[in-house]
Amino acid sequence: MTEIQTQTVMAPFAEVWIAGEQVDARVSRYRAGKSIIQPGGVCEVTLAHPEGVSSPALDAFLAASPKEKPLTQIKLGLGYRGLNDGEPYGVFTGYIQKAEALHDGRILKILALDDLPLRNLIYKKGSLSVKLSEDISEIVVKAGIAEHWLNLPNKTFSHRIQNTQTAFDLLASLRKRALLPYPWYFDANGLFLWTPWEAEDQAETPVYRYQTNIVLLKPSESDLSGEDDRYRKSPLYKDWKEAQPKGPVYELETIPAPWLYAGQVVRVEKHPKAASGDYRIDSLVHKRGGGQTRTVAMIRRIAV
Repeated sequence: MTEIQTQTVMAPFAEVWIAGEQVDARVSRYRAGKSIIQPGGVCEVTLAHPEGVSSPALDAFLAASPKEKPLTQIKLGLGYRGLNDGEPYGVFTGYIQKAEALHDGRILKILALDDLPLRNLIYKKGSLSVKLSEDISEIVVKAGIAEHWLNLPNKTFSHRIQNTQTAFDLLASLRKRALLPYPWYFDANGLFLWTPWEAEDQAETPVYRYQTNIVLLKPSESDLSGEDDRYRKSPLYKDWKEAQPKGPVYELETIPAPWLYAGQVVRVEKHPKAASGDYRIDSLVHKRGGGQTRTVAMIRRIAV
């Protein structure tokens, strides 16, 4: 899909799956955020049903005590009935951290994190003899994340876990120890990636034009690159930095665009506030609430 005309699309729909089963409920509100420049995707969803929001996995999660909550996967899909054969695009895959039932269960508010398995797995104080790629793969799999894609240097070193910490914190400390300038993140389908960004081959590039399918386009108030000065001394830094889009960064607000994802390349054309050309999506949020349904993306200019 290269372009969407705001005047020709139908109303978007939203669906939620919990533990692989679609939930029979209306998705009244959602806010799903993803980024390739820093870890931690978050999704907030409000479900409603006049007879109560329920599913076997959801009921088990709600019934469990706070310390015994089962790891429960949730997926949010968005789409248009007249596009993609009526099938939703997956925009978030994660795990329920918190669920709150209101009005006798007719309303359910859910908070989900894409990295919850890493935050739940605990490592005790001790020493590690690290083979970077092998050990990170082992940590991710041990957390229950089967699908991952790593592109890491062949480094070996000793590392000490000073205090009991989560797998999330252990990965963060290994990143600092190995001086990796690029972060890990999860894509919309729950794939764990720790690899430098490269523009992938896209069958089509979504196009956004002034007064056509752009609601708002404005310069970002901050760079939001996620870059940390400590990594400038890394031997990987120079090549990594040269391969990244230089900017500037803009905030793009458009009609709901569930086919957009973090790391994708989009094209801006004929806009008075931005140069025409290709931009990388650094991060984005799909959201519905307050009478509006929008996709908001932070896009970074790719130099020609």
